[in-house]
Amino acid sequence: MSKASAEELYRLYNEENLSQREIGEKFGVGQAAVSNWMSELNVETDRAGKWSEKEKEVLKKNYPEEKGKLKEELEDRTWNAIKLKAMDLGLARNQDEYRYSEEVKEKLRDLAEESKIHADMDKKEEISYVLGVIDGDGFTDNKGTIGLETASQDFAEKFVSYLNKIGLNPNIGDRRDKKAVWASSLEFQEWFSSMGYSEKFEWLKYEGDFWKYLEGAYDSDGDLSHPGPRICSYNTEEKKFLKKILDHLGLQASIQQNNVYVSTESKERFFDKVDPVYEKRRP
Repeated sequence: MSKASAEELYRLYNEENLSQREIGEKFGVGQAAVSNWMSELNVETDRAGKWSEKEKEVLKKNYPEEKGKLKEELEDRTWNAIKLKAMDLGLARNQDEYRYSEEVKEKLRDLAEESKIHADMDKKEEISYVLGVIDGDGFTDNKGTIGLETASQDFAEKFVSYLNKIGLNPNIGDRRDKKAVWASSLEFQEWFSSMGYSEKFEWLKYEGDFWKYLEGAYDSDGDLSHPGPRICSYNTEEKKFLKKILDHLGLQASIQQNNVYVSTESKERFFDKVDPVYEKRRP
């Protein structure tokens, strides 16, 4: 697998208007890998440039409830760019607005019926773990696919077990000398894609499980080559999100160039709560 250059990524994304998923297909990697490349190489990802006051007003008036209208009126903006700008403007939904999302849940249930696959949204711990994996080395697409490629048989089987627990009927096979895991649920993919980092934090805080999310993230991108555990990432917003979770849990942590590092003072508590699949990563 060859890594694309900054110039090539810029051309494909900004001039040929390919999505990160489509770029990934050209290089045989997932969307998350392309996102990491673009962050690492400082590739501009906002095709439309600076936000006008008119665009900001549209965002303030319609975010997050009117997703369809936002996509229509801000057609030059990617949904990811819309979510990031909403975070910049402080438009993330508060707890009450988030808990009001029964009609959203109902819509997702309808989508699940259409696809004949229903995700058990009551399995909060299991969903938290799956979210952590997806935010790490996992991926989703716009067709309802949730997947992972890993060199570890143990990690692949663990991810399969969690997908099974939430009712997604996963498959596992071999691809390019790796284990590939995939499942399909429009319900789950739509729900996952609808959340920015602020919304995800609220869900984990009030409904999910921060520790299981960290376990999924650590299984995906964890490392113990230093005295304390690290969760690797080149994505600035993702690193801020992980640091926010660790701070909330009372762990000492710092953001570094390509990871979020948990200090040795918090290492024991981290591993008391996070049970990684790789025993070699344990202290």
